Amino acid sequence: VYAYLADGSGSYSDSLDSNGEYEITSLGPNDYKLEARGTGYLREYYDNVRTLEEAQVIPLAVGQTRTIDFEVVRGGSITGHVADGGGSPITSGTIYAYRQPGNESFSDGLDSQGNYEITSLFGGDYKVRAYSSGYVQEYWDDQPDLDSADIVAVATGETTANINFVLSPGGSLAGTVLDASGDPYTSGTVYLSRPSAPSTSVYSTNLNSSGEYSFSQVRGDNYYAYLYLSGQPRIFYPYAFSIAEASQVTIIDGITLTGVDFTIPRDLPTARVSGSVTQDGAGVYCIVRIKGVDGYTGTGGYWTHSESGVFEISGYSAGTYVFYADRTNYPHYYYGGTEDESLATRVVLRPGDEVSGIDIELPMAEPDYGSLSGLVRDELGQPIAEASVYLSGVEDYSMLSANDGSFYFSRVLPGAGYTLRGSKPGYS
Repeated sequence: VYAYLADGSGSYSDSLDSNGEYEITSLGPNDYKLEARGTGYLREYYDNVRTLEEAQVIPLAVGQTRTIDFEVVRGGSITGHVADGGGSPITSGTIYAYRQPGNESFSDGLDSQGNYEITSLFGGDYKVRAYSSGYVQEYWDDQPDLDSADIVAVATGETTANINFVLSPGGSLAGTVLDASGDPYTSGTVYLSRPSAPSTSVYSTNLNSSGEYSFSQVRGDNYYAYLYLSGQPRIFYPYAFSIAEASQVTIIDGITLTGVDFTIPRDLPTARVSGSVTQDGAGVYCIVRIKGVDGYTGTGGYWTHSESGVFEISGYSAGTYVFYADRTNYPHYYYGGTEDESLATRVVLRPGDEVSGIDIELPMAEPDYGSLSGLVRDELGQPIAEASVYLSGVEDYSMLSANDGSFYFSRVLPGAGYTLRGSKPGYS
């Protein structure tokens, strides 16, 4: 049993005797919070709450003795076995159970038979991970990461058994990164990502002084390999600037894949893009924006020529981008004929490219505008005049409230996720 000073400045404890009794002594006059722990039982704070923040404060005076009893509940447990691909038990490692949602963790080590038992679990859903040095970590049931892991349901006081793992040593991958003259790059990072989420790395390693890199204990699967060098954009293996043009590499358990080599010129020239924005055949004066996607970054905005609607953009690094027309009180309209960025046509810019024909033809139909109105009042319900009211979301709007505290936004672009905020000096 633990006694915590309520202000968080210290703690005291005593172990239970054979009768389940405890006595924490040498406590000064102060406010305390108590916690009871026991193997196989749920952690409890007095009085029958789960967190220290919720615990009841217990005041203690000079020379005072207080009797504080707990009635604890046996928790649930998860048990299982961990073996290698040949069926031999793995006897060194740790199994973790992450409570869902929130990922509060519990754990247990493997015994000499490869068995484990994670106890003192609250009833609920968990995700379970097995880790052992020399093997690829795995989430139950044969999943590579927490997001894809299967749920393990646990009931208070019950055992969820047979959450078993078979771990693999994984495969290896190695290669070099050289420039066009065959000289090595000595600084940079190589990443591996899964095809299901190509912009998110799951493994990474740095180049050595010879331009070499290697991965070990990689889960057998297909991956994209990509490279970051100082001052250069993301480069997919073997020399690509979009997922569509990249080649996947296949890792096989127990096998080392070599020759995954990059040859990258030292200086990558930037690209140039041109196009137009029109509506019903006439040029539109507006901002054309460029935005890096699919793992690439970089944004910019450029005005079209006032009469022709033509635009030119230069100086952009190689990568994958989308383009859209940005007009006040209109939704973004992308190259490819859509208001949805995920459906926009991807434009791959390679080093030194001069890409033309990025033409955006705007629809004739007006957006289906909405409106929003309300009142700004103080805590007594009295109207507040000339308060600043901000509406932020698909488009941003602002105005001052009227003398009666009212505000009215008209011609608001449709969409979810707007936030509304009011402010005025002298008010919180």
